[in-house]
Amino acid sequence: MKKQLPHLSGRRQWVYTAYSQHYNWSTIVVARTIQEARRAGYYEAKKVFGNHATLQRDNVRELV
Repeated sequence: MKKQLPHLSGRRQWVYTAYSQHYNWSTIVVARTIQEARRAGYYEAKKVFGNHATLQRDNVRELV
């Protein structure tokens, strides 16, 4: 049985991958839903690529 910490209950880990024209970048995001994970991942990707970068697509999947 896996014990969860109280402050992380209901939260899952997601892998967010962002793709620009020439690069791709991945990060681990902790969120309750896939929508929250996409929003947090997009925010981090914009910080990494730069605010004026154009993201071609992104992908969110649950870390198992």
